[in-house]
Amino acid sequence: MAWPAPTRELTMNDTDAMGYLASLLVLASFSMCDMVALRVLAIANNLAFIGYAALAHIHPVLLLHALLLPMNAWHLLAALRGRGLACSTPCPETGRQAEPS
Repeated sequence: MAWPAPTRELTMNDTDAMGYLASLLVLASFSMCDMVALRVLAIANNLAFIGYAALAHIHPVLLLHALLLPMNAWHLLAALRGRGLACSTPCPETGRQAEPS
């Protein structure tokens, strides 16, 4: 017995694409050793998830990232002013600890 043919094509819409972009940014953030780079990526992640949540009408995700965005911006400014802390663990790619920002 054969499976029935799908009734619709598998396509990616703008909402799906925004969700995948936001997810890839989260994945990329786990490779960051530098605090400034991490915060910049986190801000991009927040913006992507805000766009995704708005398009998909997922209000808890929208609220979460709307609250995280100013927190990440604040910590980015602190790191840029020299008050940020470097990672406490060595970078997996280089084996050395990140420099303070």
